[in-house]
Amino acid sequence: MKKRFFLVTMFALNCGMATAQSLAIHGTLRDAKSGEPMAFTNCVLLRTADSTFVAGSTTNDRGAMRFEAVAAGEYLLRISAVGYDTYWQRLNVPPDTALGVIDIFQSSTTLQAVSVTAQRPLYTPACRQARWPTRCRTRRAWRSTPRATSPCAAAAT
Repeated sequence: MKKRFFLVTMFALNCGMATAQSLAIHGTLRDAKSGEPMAFTNCVLLRTADSTFVAGSTTNDRGAMRFEAVAAGEYLLRISAVGYDTYWQRLNVPPDTALGVIDIFQSSTTLQAVSVTAQRPLYTPACRQARWPTRCRTRRAWRSTPRATSPCAAAAT
């Protein structure tokens, strides 16, 4: 009797551990236009219910990604890279563990025109240095309060 109870208990524990096994999600990323593998791309696995972080990974130099020890459930896969559109995919694990090849599209962004303006400093021979039009930048001009004693007084007025 004890032997039979022990065997039934061990069988039940093994069945429970088999259903609680963690799974691996894997796939390969490539550029949709050129077909080249996407190396070192960010891959994030999020929970569908509240978008909390589950796991993060980057692709290797051949564009392969892999998430180890993922429990069964529903997830969102977010793939992002600089210069490419962010890719989103809803996953239902365990059926969706092998993702195959995922094509990532380049993003097309046009920049607006940029105008750069600058102000050229004035140069006066009396000061022998460049100065801004607001005030003379010599040491004597900073110390003296009356502008008449400044060597740049003639240039400032």
